[in-house]
Amino acid sequence: MIVDFRLKVFICVARHLNFTRAAQELLISQPAVTNYISELERQTGLMLFSRRGRGIQLTAEGSRMLEHAERIFADYRAMDEDLAALAGQRRGQLTIGASTSIAQYLLPPILARFNRRYPDVDVQLLSENTENIEQMLLSERVDLGMIEGSSSRAGFVYDDFRTDAIVLVADGRRAVAPQTPQTLVQQPLVMRENGSGTFEVVMGALRQSGLRPADLRVVMRIGSTEGIKRYVQNSDAMAFVSRLTIENELKLGLLQVVPTEGIDIGRTLHYVRLQGKSSKLIDCFVQFANAGR
Repeated sequence: MIVDFRLKVFICVARHLNFTRAAQELLISQPAVTNYISELERQTGLMLFSRRGRGIQLTAEGSRMLEHAERIFADYRAMDEDLAALAGQRRGQLTIGASTSIAQYLLPPILARFNRRYPDVDVQLLSENTENIEQMLLSERVDLGMIEGSSSRAGFVYDDFRTDAIVLVADGRRAVAPQTPQTLVQQPLVMRENGSGTFEVVMGALRQSGLRPADLRVVMRIGSTEGIKRYVQNSDAMAFVSRLTIENELKLGLLQVVPTEGIDIGRTLHYVRLQGKSSKLIDCFVQFANAGR
């Protein structure tokens, strides 16, 4: 990259306000991160970060430098993409923030095909819940979001990715009767955390069936689908999960789908981006992913 790598390190530290997390994202050592920042501070003659105990904060000078650095990198990326397009190529960087189920189950095969088709595009995938992904879009840590929830915040553009079904599951090795809203309140349930797209969709559907959150017997909250599946396999609890995430467990008989009467939970997975912000690479990836549906 033509742009000084020290600026990239500075932007990463400024966004995380943490040297360790910046080093992990950049795949370099923490001492290397510290050295890059020290070099920048010596070169500019300014203190860019103030150290407070174990934490750091941007100084006023650091905040001003961050504005310029982010603008420089945005301009460079746009230039790189435009020049590559003139040469009939796809080149550049694309950071995608995807909800857990999408990142773990849907995107890996799509990204593998995309990498074979466009080997000069550097794609980074970050996995967070829907709420965090929208915050990452606002702070421009990601270029494109792919979420499970039904969020509709102002300032964002939402486009359909594909449809999904949320099903009730139980351990596949025991007999389980079909559930209704009246019987479901008697069952121990495992739920995702607040802010999860799956959780919001499930709660919306249950409210429509006449159930309130307080009616449910939630025995555990787990922040990952894999954790929820393992918990259910080792307990008498049930859980609502995406049908896309349990194909292997159904084949092996480890989980079973429990029929639900009066509770039908479908959802649409979405692309989300900042309003007015797009790029040739974002459009290229969206078209590629849609073509494989």
